[in-house]
Amino acid sequence: FREIEDVILGELDFEREAASAAEIAAHLGPGVGVPLVVPERSSRRVLTTDYVDGIKAGDTDALDAAGVDRRALAERILDTYGRMIFRDGLYHADPHPGNLLVRPDPAQPGGFELVFLDFGAVARLTPPMRQGLAEMVAGTIRRDAARVTGALTTMGFIPEVGATAAQATVLEFVEHVHARVLQGLDPDALRLGDLTLDTMLAQ
Repeated sequence: FREIEDVILGELDFEREAASAAEIAAHLGPGVGVPLVVPERSSRRVLTTDYVDGIKAGDTDALDAAGVDRRALAERILDTYGRMIFRDGLYHADPHPGNLLVRPDPAQPGGFELVFLDFGAVARLTPPMRQGLAEMVAGTIRRDAARVTGALTTMGFIPEVGATAAQATVLEFVEHVHARVLQGLDPDALRLGDLTLDTMLAQ
């Protein structure tokens, strides 16, 4: 209950949201933006930004009609999140399609700007969490169970008390997941869509 209360109250603090949006915006790369806050019309209880007219990132028909390169859009979204999580340690934590708009650029065929909306939910990662996440992703893709277990230790998910026994248990579990889920998948062509319940049960 206390966690839910903190999240809700945090999302209703619009001064905090405006500050989060500005901090994230300062680190975004080219072709990615956020709505500008109008400070004289904003407060802790009111947030006013400029209006962004765009296409929801999940509206593939509208994207195609506007000539937006969907592969380039997906790459930009992944690249932006990678930078926010692994480099900056502060990321937009509510990435549903309604919060990601695409503004086609009529001057450039296939060109567009990706715009992030709603910074009420953001998350901040400590350096050990960023390092651990990067190691976990690399270890998972390369099916290196020891590397994944080390990453979980770095992030603090394996308790210090009885660490050796806990690491052995986690290592066994990770090896099992690798064998059941990732066996037969090409790590260089791995797609999230490949990881289905049917894939797991078939092994």
